[in-house]
Amino acid sequence: MITWCATIWVFELTWPALPVADGVRHRPVPLVLGGLLLVVGALQCLAANGLARPALDQYPGRGALPARALRPSLVLLVLALVLPMVLALVGGIAPWTARLAVGAALLTFGLLYGLLVTVPVLLRRSALLAAVLMAASALAFRTAWTSS
Repeated sequence: MITWCATIWVFELTWPALPVADGVRHRPVPLVLGGLLLVVGALQCLAANGLARPALDQYPGRGALPARALRPSLVLLVLALVLPMVLALVGGIAPWTARLAVGAALLTFGLLYGLLVTVPVLLRRSALLAAVLMAASALAFRTAWTSS
């Protein structure tokens, strides 16, 4: 259990936090958005840690996690996916840094979500999310590259 919870923090601190903290452009809007992204990442980790035991109990069928328990994590996931793209669009971080932040957000949520749904559901929803993220990132990062 400790390793499971610590893994989420390690990825959050190494993938987006260090590059965002180091690479954010020192202008008001990027600083606010970068700070918000770091706060959202920390809140994602706290939410994932809080759901770890119920999710691990549900996996072998020892308990049930109500669907509403994931709502805060879903809101944080959406914020954690949108903020890096907005930061890249305003020239606040490099596109590669935004990609790391998106990956960390997906990992933080996905580690537990994979235990809560069946494999076919996970694959369908992951494919849909991947398509949406690829389209959004193509627009955001293309604009970020051409404006740099």
